[in-house]
Amino acid sequence: MENEPIVYEGESHLPADDPLDGFRPNDSSDYYVHIKGGRRRRERRHEELIKDFGLHVVARGYQPITQGMYPRDLVLRRPAVDRQRSWLVEGKAVKRGNATQAVREAVGQLYEYSYYWHEKRSEPKPHLVALFTEDIGHYAEYLEERGIASIWRTQGGGWAGSPTAVSWELAAAV
Repeated sequence: MENEPIVYEGESHLPADDPLDGFRPNDSSDYYVHIKGGRRRRERRHEELIKDFGLHVVARGYQPITQGMYPRDLVLRRPAVDRQRSWLVEGKAVKRGNATQAVREAVGQLYEYSYYWHEKRSEPKPHLVALFTEDIGHYAEYLEERGIASIWRTQGGGWAGSPTAVSWELAAAV
């Protein structure tokens, strides 16, 4: 029915006219930390990545959700396509053009969160998506082979991705 709750994996949401209803990305402004040896600036490119991607997916029929999802970066729902399964997104900033560490962290976190936050709770296994600030090169194939779609921001400000990401209409083909 029109106003009955849609139940997703143990959560109750009333259908909203606003697909951004549960999307509250964190602050992306830089901050400073005081550590031994002085004051250091920290960037939050990761938070900006999540915010921009969340806004992007709305136009593709997804509902981005950050509220109540911690430690997961972002969960996507697509009620018109699949009312039960979700897309689990882990965002990573590629530092100094070296994707290796970002890819390793994304793989570990996606598998861990999928297991503990979904499978152990008897929820359907989510689709896995690794999101990056820039092109990850040959790692896209590596992730695809492991059942993880990959998406990265293009220099023009768009989103490119692996074949699975393209098939889910989350990114453009490379």
